[in-house]
Order: sequence, then C-alpha cells, then structure tokens
Amino acid sequence: MIFMGAILGFLIYNFYPAKLFMGDGGSLFLGFILSIFSIIYINTDKSDTSVWVPIVILAVPIFETGSSMLRRFLNGKSMVAADDGHIHYRLIKKGFSPVTAVSIIYAWAILSGMLGVLIAIQNLLPLALFIIICLIAIGVRLYI
Repeated sequence: MIFMGAILGFLIYNFYPAKLFMGDGGSLFLGFILSIFSIIYINTDKSDTSVWVPIVILAVPIFETGSSMLRRFLNGKSMVAADDGHIHYRLIKKGFSPVTAVSIIYAWAILSGMLGVLIAIQNLLPLALFIIICLIAIGVRLYI
C-alpha cells in the first residue's frame, strides 16, 4: 500500500503539464519492484491462474515494451534507441490531445489492473483474457 501511495503521489505531479519526471533510474526501480511483487505473488498463490494475474495486471507496460522492441528490431534499429513510436506519441499523432492520450493509457492500465484482481479473486480468467485480447487489438489498431 505504501508503494502504491508513493506511485499515485508521483502521478499527481507527473500529469500533463508535468512538474516532475521519473527518469530511467525511477522507472527501472519501479519495474524491478513490480517484477519482485509478481514473483512473490506467483510463489504465494498456487492456483492455476497465478501466472496470469501479473501478466494481466502489467498488460500495458508489457505491450508497450514488447511492441517497442519488435518495432525497433523490424526497422533495424537498436533496441535501446529512442524513437517516437510509443503509444502516447501515436495517440497524439492520431489527433488526441496529450491529456486525452495519457488518460486513455491510464484507463487501459486501470482496466487491466482490475481484470488481474478479478482473476485473482473470482478466477475469471477466460473473461479477463478475452478483454485483454480486445484491448491489445485496439492497441494494435492505434499503431496502424
């Protein structure tokens, strides 16, 4: 809960127009901690769906990282080189304002987080995977 409160407190100052930026050190630390939480959850909950819960909760960053790496690889660029092909840039190029683009990504992340919690609590894996596949299809559509 402390970790979640710290992240939400940061997001208040990071929302457009941002007054505070996380940077590489903060984002790498955040990703590391989230991966540790995922491993702890999988090792604690021995149900059939325990592996899917972190994947569904982290669907947005997994999709963003995977699509960025694939895009750079297919274009023959370095996997760590900066580019303007990220989700928020593509939404802005589609005509959305920066606030709307970030709000769409927030809504996508919140929805996938809630679905992950539903999987953990109610074991609704088929429904959650269907919704995640639909969200990925929408994300892919935004890339085209």
